[in-house]
Amino acid sequence: MNDHARPLVTIGIPTYNRAETFLPISLGSALAQDYEPLEIIVSDNCSTDSTAEIVQSMSDSRVRYLQQPTNLGPLPNYQRCLDAASGSYFMLLQDDDQIDPDFVSTCMAAVDGRDDIGYIRTGTRVIDASGTVLAEHENRGQDHQHEEALRAWFDGRSAYFFCSTLFNTEDLRDAGGFTGPTALAVDWLLYVQVGLDTTGVNVPDMKASFRKHGGELTFTSGIQTWTKDTRIVLDVLEEKTGAQQEGLRRDAAKFFFPMVYRYAEHIASPVERVGAYWSIFRASEYMCPPPRLANAVKQLLPRAAVAKLRKAW
Repeated sequence: MNDHARPLVTIGIPTYNRAETFLPISLGSALAQDYEPLEIIVSDNCSTDSTAEIVQSMSDSRVRYLQQPTNLGPLPNYQRCLDAASGSYFMLLQDDDQIDPDFVSTCMAAVDGRDDIGYIRTGTRVIDASGTVLAEHENRGQDHQHEEALRAWFDGRSAYFFCSTLFNTEDLRDAGGFTGPTALAVDWLLYVQVGLDTTGVNVPDMKASFRKHGGELTFTSGIQTWTKDTRIVLDVLEEKTGAQQEGLRRDAAKFFFPMVYRYAEHIASPVERVGAYWSIFRASEYMCPPPRLANAVKQLLPRAAVAKLRKAW
């Protein structure tokens, strides 16, 4: 890579009240990058803890601190990071995730310093609150374009996380940025939009860590919102591909809705859980029954009936 032509990369860190937990780790991982030029934008969503003191104590010229006067909610705060970005590439680093010191340099080496790639994605670890690795997702997707990039995601050859993706800043803005209906499925929506409109480059190595814990947005949000947002993603997918990609919406539904079912499993009340399952089943256009129910039914039926069910489910 030509050092004189290196694109500026922006790391945006939206944060709220995590000064005493994960923010120092996330911000520290951004500061530890071995790539230059780099800018780091921390957008503080009106925290009531010591976030300002933590960020200002870093004393690093690459860091820009934006303190919001009121709590904007998650998505507008994400957008504040993107609005302030000057880099050719942008990544959203949640304040509980982290990246390896060579994350950015590995991504940029993969594109030889080009600034016109839609997105660059590495493999991802899933870690718990203490940093223990729970799962590893090597990025086995090839550098497919458009629909084939999404199919690689749906069949498990690649996995999308904000913490392991560098977006082309202008392409991200052209896709609408972080302006989805809620913060829940905004990553799915952006991956569909950017994935269909641009060419991506995949790095197999795991260079980022997504933190899974009880406090992240996924586990504190309602199933009704999840099902609504998922339908929006499917509608956008169908609108952009039309009839040219028969079965893509169905493949997407079979990929997304089982994840929504997994979130519903955390509902404590059995009655409310069953109600959530029915709501998800309807939202999936009756294509995706609850996984446990589908498996139980298949075990009770003869092979011929199971084969017919597989076509429907």
